[in-house]
Amino acid sequence: VCTSVSPASPDVVDQAMSSVYERVVLLDARLEGICVAQAQGTEGSVLVIAPARRSRVAPRTENIVCYPCRDQRDVGLDHGPGDRPGRVPSDAEAGFPITATVYTLGRRTRLTDIRATLRDDSDRHIPTWTALPSDAPRSAPSYAATVGMVPMVPLEPGTKYIALVEFRVDGRP
Repeated sequence: VCTSVSPASPDVVDQAMSSVYERVVLLDARLEGICVAQAQGTEGSVLVIAPARRSRVAPRTENIVCYPCRDQRDVGLDHGPGDRPGRVPSDAEAGFPITATVYTLGRRTRLTDIRATLRDDSDRHIPTWTALPSDAPRSAPSYAATVGMVPMVPLEPGTKYIALVEFRVDGRP
């Protein structure tokens, strides 16, 4: 039962971007605007992020968006309070997630032969939980398939990380 709805605080986009699945809506290249609100219910508060407008221009092919992107600086160090893929214990410390999302228009995409690794700038392997498309909550957009890596420890400030995510899209490399 929703008892009130109010504008969300300015940091909600940062909060959403620190989550594997909540960022999927925000990174859609067709997105032209969003609505953000905080709903207070009898069971607690819920953050609501919804597309306000999406371009009707269909992509000619799949659109793959990686986040954080290559050489991006000043990203978060830990997983925010948002959703956690089923493989990540809810009480575990976790690093900032890395995702590769395949956006399509009006159809589900099948990702197979998934491999994901994370290394730091000293070439040390960083253990991660891997979030597969099959782990996505039912509320995840049907037009996107996401592979995520959630480091098993918070990331270190001032350290460069190299993520490698490989998969086949509908049987194609």
